[in-house]
Amino acid sequence: MAKEFDIADYTADRAAEKVRELRSHLHETLLPGARAHAEGIFIVPFVEYLDRQAERFESSISGPLDLLAWTARNLLEFWSLISQVFVSAETRAYFFGETYLDVEEIRMRIEKMGIPKHMLSNEPPEWDAIPQKRILLFKDRYGDYFFKLCSKYVHPSATLILAPQAMPGAFIFYFFGWNYLTKSYNFLVDRVFKTLDAPESSESLVTEGGQEGP
Repeated sequence: MAKEFDIADYTADRAAEKVRELRSHLHETLLPGARAHAEGIFIVPFVEYLDRQAERFESSISGPLDLLAWTARNLLEFWSLISQVFVSAETRAYFFGETYLDVEEIRMRIEKMGIPKHMLSNEPPEWDAIPQKRILLFKDRYGDYFFKLCSKYVHPSATLILAPQAMPGAFIFYFFGWNYLTKSYNFLVDRVFKTLDAPESSESLVTEGGQEGP
């Protein structure tokens, strides 16, 4: 049975405590498991990225709301990304190929600014599956709402500049940020400790906040 919602779980102190607890599980269980996985070379960077984002989320909890919104939105975007990347072996290969799209885009823009080519970074490893387009990311109605809300804080907006008191407070970022952090953690747990391409499990090591929508 799902735990009844309690706003007391989403104070700054409690939110930071919950993130530290999750990061402890991540370091002690998920990361070692990912490193030992047959596809660890692909999985480990995702786990390490999630840990960095969790750390930034924790450090921003008591900080300015624009920084909190930015870190919480990154957790949403990471969840949206991995839920598409890990659909199959084909989508994982497709996403790896996107590395070349990123590198080429950066290279072309830098060269247009007149920076000598020999000063650019090295090419990524050779890969035979360079895609023509990127993986499409999908958000449900909760994700779409939260992304737009965060954008109003991250980017200059009329309300933020002229009437910041009309914007939601920190609580909503604690709630949504924790939700997407745990969804990402639980998703990667399923991929590391169960069959990689199996359907997403209904069970998880961390269940609080892992519901499909707030």
